[in-house]
Amino acid sequence: MAIRSPNSTHGPIGYNLAPQAEGEHVLNALASMFPSRLEQASDDHFVYLDTFDWRLFKRGMRLALHTADENRALRLETNDACIYEPLPRSTAPRFAGDLPAGRIHDQIAPIIAVRRLLPRVEIETKTNRVEIGDENKVMACVQLIQTHVTDPEANNDQSKALDPKLQVAATCGDHPATLRRITRYLEYDLGLDPATHETFQEALEIIGHEPSSYRSKPEIGLEPTMTAGEAALAICRTLLDTLLVNEAGVRRDLDMEFLHDFRVAGRRTRSILALIGKVFEPQSKDHFREEFKWLGSVTGPVRDLDVHLLRMNNYRASLPEAASKDLAPLGQYLRRHRSTARRRLTAALRSKRYHALVDTWRAHLDGSQPELLIERIARQPVMDVASKRIWQAYRRVEKRANAIGPDSSADVLHKLRIECKKLRYLLELFYSLYDSNDIDPLIKALKRLQKNLGDFNDLVTQEAALRRIAHEMEQAKFATVDCLLAMGQLLGELIWRQHRERRRFAKCFARFNKPRNRKRFRQTFKTVAAN
Repeated sequence: MAIRSPNSTHGPIGYNLAPQAEGEHVLNALASMFPSRLEQASDDHFVYLDTFDWRLFKRGMRLALHTADENRALRLETNDACIYEPLPRSTAPRFAGDLPAGRIHDQIAPIIAVRRLLPRVEIETKTNRVEIGDENKVMACVQLIQTHVTDPEANNDQSKALDPKLQVAATCGDHPATLRRITRYLEYDLGLDPATHETFQEALEIIGHEPSSYRSKPEIGLEPTMTAGEAALAICRTLLDTLLVNEAGVRRDLDMEFLHDFRVAGRRTRSILALIGKVFEPQSKDHFREEFKWLGSVTGPVRDLDVHLLRMNNYRASLPEAASKDLAPLGQYLRRHRSTARRRLTAALRSKRYHALVDTWRAHLDGSQPELLIERIARQPVMDVASKRIWQAYRRVEKRANAIGPDSSADVLHKLRIECKKLRYLLELFYSLYDSNDIDPLIKALKRLQKNLGDFNDLVTQEAALRRIAHEMEQAKFATVDCLLAMGQLLGELIWRQHRERRRFAKCFARFNKPRNRKRFRQTFKTVAAN
């Protein structure tokens, strides 16, 4: 809860109560010193909502479901504003689409995207308020706020009390002299210290939440003095932690990004096992690569269906209004199959095979002398190994891309996309070893090329999947004629978009592989690898 009052023209000034001072005593002392009246106490309940990865917090925003008496509202606090909007429904919004139309929706929907709004901290306050002024004009108010905090993620409802606070604010016009008199009395006569932290920050600290602790793309602090073995283990441990921290969200099916991050952590692990090559002992490496490949195969169907469902709005928007309504059976079909795929995924995550993979992989990574490593090669400096692998990955991308012509098949571009993904993994996982001024432009250029290849591949995959689904729906008598006709129109739209992305490839690759970037790759990685 920010230190700001919606009725104030000045931001409130907060004070911590001195250990020997009682809140009621302070309010009574103020009432005896200034013309004032004591207002009736009020109770407020705030449930602060944010995504699992704290997207709102990182943008300087706090969204709360505020309940006072029988009134419910959404409250959005930013650095320079506080927006209140009534919430007509009794349940908290879960996704952007659940938010009522209005300013709050417009500000946060693009930020949270497909992520679910989760209750992150619950704050209950009891406020006693003294208004200072005469009957005709209230010039300031002083509030005694007693706060209890609950962690919604905990298994119990036990709350924790914060130290009481006072807040002082002007309420009607500009009254600096009155505020100075009040603050001087609180600070010099009563010995109160200005608060250095706001209530929301203290609430997070008392329940142990660290909003910046999770990143979907983990930052791995490698040192150039590390050996290749030490770096490989550090990367794999971080990726395993990322996979496991997303597991609960996958099991509970909270939102599709949990599964996405879960899959990416597994896929990056497979890539590291392959791309760092001989650092790993062959038999162990092959075993774990196969197990992570299996994990990818059991999570893939749900992810594919998530993507199709996510694109349903785009599908409808690309068609005339009449035809878009005919796609309703397609949405029903996808949701039905997703439910089946979810049951299989849940069973896989409960299986002995999955638990054995996690347990044995952790044991290999945390062993004092991991059996996973080949000692001789693992002792090489990580800078040498990383630079060599990145340079080799870049050369593979360059060679494949230069061989692509106007008649190259979609499969050829798909293979280039895979090589670009491997290069991106290496650049990001070994990022901390290099000067960011050298590596940031390369990652940025690679992202643009990947977007072109990814969009093209997605369109090819969507076309193939839509054809297959149309046949399945027809055989199952699940689709109406109008639905199949609408899907046919959609196929035409997908094919047209494929051609558009295909024509853009040559320009996208030329921008990625311009002379300046080739020089950066050569100087940053080839020179190091050659020394």
